[in-house]
Amino acid sequence: MQQRLFRVRALAYIVDLLLYYFVAAAIFVFLAKLLPVQVLVPSIMNAQACYDLVVDRDDPVIVALQSPSDAILFKKQCTIRQMFINRVDLRIVGYAKAVERVQVMVSYPVDEDGKAVPFIDTASPGALLLPFVAAFFVARRGATPGKSLFYLRIQTRERKNPSYRRALLRELVRFAPWVMSAVIALPTMWTALMADPIKMAEALGSSGILTGFNPLPGLALVLIVSFAALWFLFGSFIRWNGQAYWDRVAGLYVYDVGDESIPSR
Repeated sequence: MQQRLFRVRALAYIVDLLLYYFVAAAIFVFLAKLLPVQVLVPSIMNAQACYDLVVDRDDPVIVALQSPSDAILFKKQCTIRQMFINRVDLRIVGYAKAVERVQVMVSYPVDEDGKAVPFIDTASPGALLLPFVAAFFVARRGATPGKSLFYLRIQTRERKNPSYRRALLRELVRFAPWVMSAVIALPTMWTALMADPIKMAEALGSSGILTGFNPLPGLALVLIVSFAALWFLFGSFIRWNGQAYWDRVAGLYVYDVGDESIPSR
């Protein structure tokens, strides 16, 4: 794999991810309008506006939270703008007077009437579908949309488009970091989909006052993106006869459209 070809493949990889993200996000948001569920679409542009509400001490979520008697409670309605969608949350926050800068919070999505509704984080199913979608383009057109843009083809040694099975094997290896992170996150996604605000509050109340800031989600995202970048770089520099290891596993090659040479075995 020549240095120029590596740079072009890296750009094609980024284009594929961006195209997939925007199309997938639009599809998920459209489906969410047809279902009684709120969606959480990963986005790079978020905005949030919260409004204070009257605290009702008889609120079942507040009762289940079992906040200390000296706690200062806030109830907020927050509208979160995430690229294509608005999501509305109710947040009940308790600050213990005796413990400075420490809080416990229950946050859950609601509909227009303020009733709790389930929500789904589309990051996991989206990441799981990514290799299947990419394999469809490779088997059908011999290239993903990003590679088509840069006049590259993913084909067999005989210059034929691969079968869907071979294309899927290639894409599963290529997108392994995203697929693994999605599989790991599936239980969390299911828990969020089936979450009940009162049960969430009971669990928090029984565990005592918790810190409000949790760095784990941000750290996990950094680790996943770093792993994916290293995976692509490693696979692009460690090569046999011009093949990255995901090409090698599937027995495929990446060609320039105008290159008529046959690779040596």
